[in-house]
Amino acid sequence: MTRFARYVIVAALLGLFGASSHSVGAQTLSPGAEVFAVDPAKVIEVTYRSSKMMLIAHRWQTRDRFTLIILDKQNRKPVTCLAGPGFDVVLNQLTSLKLRRALNAKEAKELLQKNPVSLWTEVVVRDYTAVEPFRALLMPVPDVPNEAFVHFNGVTYVVDFADQVSQLISSGCKLLAAPSPHQE
Repeated sequence: MTRFARYVIVAALLGLFGASSHSVGAQTLSPGAEVFAVDPAKVIEVTYRSSKMMLIAHRWQTRDRFTLIILDKQNRKPVTCLAGPGFDVVLNQLTSLKLRRALNAKEAKELLQKNPVSLWTEVVVRDYTAVEPFRALLMPVPDVPNEAFVHFNGVTYVVDFADQVSQLISSGCKLLAAPSPHQE
């Protein structure tokens, strides 16, 4: 077999694999399956960027608490705090996205036409492994509690997403921070 023939075969197999992973693979997941999951104890950085605010959570070592940096369009100065139990709720949600259903290509196209990606929230979750960080676009499902659309790797899903998480994030350090040692 010539070298060119080998390249053609490899390219064809990669094309088939790539096509199946984006279209067929999305349909084979069952409701309740995680479309994204990572151990929250291994996460070192989370970024949550909407059109109105940005949350950056970072820690150098997995045993450390996260330092939160909140940037808000209404407030020119960043706010920082150490993460507390409120952030744990956010971290647990962003590191385990459970499928309600996958959108087919037509539904996804209509959704993206009605809601351009510039309106979606960008989420990036990085752990300490060599794996590329998880990058996705997220948008609550209008008028449906505890659901969100998540779009990554060319596929759009409807996932479980607690309304409480959006409320916690939008409150900034007020609800995400660790209580002061002087508070009881």
